[in-house]
Amino acid sequence: VGHSRLGLAFQLIANILNDERIKPREGGEWIKSAVFYILKRACETTPQ
Repeated sequence: VGHSRLGLAFQLIANILNDERIKPREGGEWIKSAVFYILKRACETTPQ
């Protein structure tokens, strides 16, 4: 299960990085935002 969840996370990363609506901001803030979003989504979609 953990491996599949990790694969899903990488797929979400790929989707976000390929999203033209997301443009780099100063520093690495956009990366932090993307990672936070991914973690948030991963937690929300994890069956409890």
